[in-house]
Amino acid sequence: MKIAMVALHTGPPAELDEAASRRVAHVAELSSSLTALGHEITVYTGGRSIGAAVSTRTPEGYQVVHLPSGARGGKAGRLKGAGDFLHGRWRAAPPDLVHAHQWPSGLVALHAAVPLDLPVVQNFHSQSSDHLSDHVAAQRVIGHEATRIVATSASEVARLIKAGVRRTKITVVPYGVDLSRFGPRGPREGRDLPHRILAVGVGRPADGVGDLVVALRGVPNTELVVVGDPAVSAASSSWAQRLVNHARVHGVVNRVRLVGWVPRAAMASLLRSADVVVCAARSEPSGIVALEAMACGVAVVATSVGVLPEVVLDRVTGVLVPPRSPAALARALRELLGNKVRLNSYGVAGYDRVLARYSTELLADEVTRLYQRAVAASSGRDVGARA
Repeated sequence: MKIAMVALHTGPPAELDEAASRRVAHVAELSSSLTALGHEITVYTGGRSIGAAVSTRTPEGYQVVHLPSGARGGKAGRLKGAGDFLHGRWRAAPPDLVHAHQWPSGLVALHAAVPLDLPVVQNFHSQSSDHLSDHVAAQRVIGHEATRIVATSASEVARLIKAGVRRTKITVVPYGVDLSRFGPRGPREGRDLPHRILAVGVGRPADGVGDLVVALRGVPNTELVVVGDPAVSAASSSWAQRLVNHARVHGVVNRVRLVGWVPRAAMASLLRSADVVVCAARSEPSGIVALEAMACGVAVVATSVGVLPEVVLDRVTGVLVPPRSPAALARALRELLGNKVRLNSYGVAGYDRVLARYSTELLADEVTRLYQRAVAASSGRDVGARA
């Protein structure tokens, strides 16, 4: 198939927050896996210069088109300009299907594709928005007009239904893990203390890292490594300084290490260096950090919120604890770190779970079948899975 991916909200990792950078990685990994299956993928993303679109080809073989920027009229004008550009391009050379990521891309995709009778598949990625009313209104419009909606979890399905999307339109395809990058074998970073736990912070109280710092008081001989948001510098950000002060107040500052943003190429070795990866968030729409840790054979302690209970099997691949409970975190960590057999068994089970359900190759096959159903529902054309 010829697939047009519309993912306007992308950019260099250092300019994106943690959630956005992982969504960008998801689009890239999905595009790579679909290309490996024989599909022709073009990713349309936001532009940075006024003038013509700029097109490049990735080493994985798919094309990236940076749309021209500079449309006037604020956000609405920019979205309309992007939609007009894509409409003209697709009228001349239509794809078989359009796959939009996040609601602004969905509005652009519908503007361009609906007049051409092209099927549109939409991922919302459970994004938060500074303009929540715009987000909800856009979900309703896109949910009504798109051919199919992709949810990444059962919890997202419930939110979409509440927003007015018909259940029959929704297919669940979770986030995946690139097992060529994340796996139990490979280098691992050294450490100074007998035990290491690792967490990813996004610079907001909702990430739960503050709760984990408090919990560290009850977990002796253990260091906490915190990977920072890509847009956060561990050395200078106010978030980092607040976290250091928080650790100092609780007497664990010498056991807390902030490493700032870690490129994806280096993330696997850091994950493998941990005994436990902790996802202590108070809300969690993706579960990607937990999945990547499980792929590396590392046990996970996670709060029982959002998608995490769907990803982490309690007492099988890790331990689920209530959110906002440093005491529960400390108990779970002491239990695991004091039982190496259980720690290893959770790691093995986590890897097996990712291998069986969450590899990008498996999910690319699922997405392909979804595309075929969307094309059939839209036009009745018979488009092959690998053509």
